[in-house]
Amino acid sequence: MLEKQTFGSEPSIGLSANLSGTANGDLVSVTKTYDGSGGQTHSVNYVFTLDEEGEILHGIWSLNGMSGRVVFRRVTPQIFSEILN
Repeated sequence: MLEKQTFGSEPSIGLSANLSGTANGDLVSVTKTYDGSGGQTHSVNYVFTLDEEGEILHGIWSLNGMSGRVVFRRVTPQIFSEILN
């Protein structure tokens, strides 16, 4: 996956990461591990619930004792391009 860089000390067009996880019904668990782009190599854990339409994941992220709410949405290639600009 590629996300817009909003943190990190090394400039990058985006932060690239590998995803691994499991799904059981509407419950989704994911670990996102940054690949070094933008100087980031840590992992973030997510636990989501998938909405009925299969378009939005609502959940919690956790990293080194910190956590917060997160929402992932399915986007079109056009919207993805706009996010990176």
